[in-house]
Amino acid sequence: MLNKKHFLTKQGLSDLLSVATYGNAWPVIKAFKSDAEKGLFNDCDCREDKWAKALLYGKGVMVTDCYELDDAETEDEMKAAKHHITLDDVKKGLELMRDLYPRHWADLVEEQDDLITGDVWLQLTVFGELIYG
Repeated sequence: MLNKKHFLTKQGLSDLLSVATYGNAWPVIKAFKSDAEKGLFNDCDCREDKWAKALLYGKGVMVTDCYELDDAETEDEMKAAKHHITLDDVKKGLELMRDLYPRHWADLVEEQDDLITGDVWLQLTVFGELIYG
């Protein structure tokens, strides 16, 4: 059985980000171009590794809520659709999942996770609550 510390490693974060985004319609995650230009991601094999490394190195990533962006009518609403998340947000999302959604937490730590498990974690990380589904 896995624990919270596992998900705070490069491999754990990469796996979690993969399950949270593959086939999921609302989030678009991007690392910052400036970090790529500095060579931070030269040893990364996939996008999830880049995101994990950016989080672990304290840079964070930008998560765009595509549903919110589609409904945006003003520049402020477009900006509000973009959420900068850090490793602290990841930790809070994991803690909220453990405390509020024990079934999804159990699926995660027992490696029985799927898109729903990943989506619950990502929404808790980005929004602090479930707003979709």
